[in-house]
Amino acid sequence: MLMLALFLGLPQLAGWIASRVTHRSSALPWPVAAIVAFSALWYVLDWLPAQSVGAHTGCGVPANAAVCFLAVGLAVHTIAGVILGSLTRSRSPRA
Repeated sequence: MLMLALFLGLPQLAGWIASRVTHRSSALPWPVAAIVAFSALWYVLDWLPAQSVGAHTGCGVPANAAVCFLAVGLAVHTIAGVILGSLTRSRSPRA
């Protein structure tokens, strides 16, 4: 459950922080930060363990599953980041 919360919540939190730190008229920082945070989490928490398991068993199934998880996660965080970034941009006061 903690892994799911990390993979879903932390990238969006990073996107929200990036949208607050950067220029408010752009919707781009949110999805970029979410993708970077998700990719870093995926590499440390999913890819490295899959590589060590695959090296011990001689099987590529854990690595294939990890790559599928990466593709799905990147798509989800890109879509969510664009939507949330656009909402943030539309609700921000115009300067």
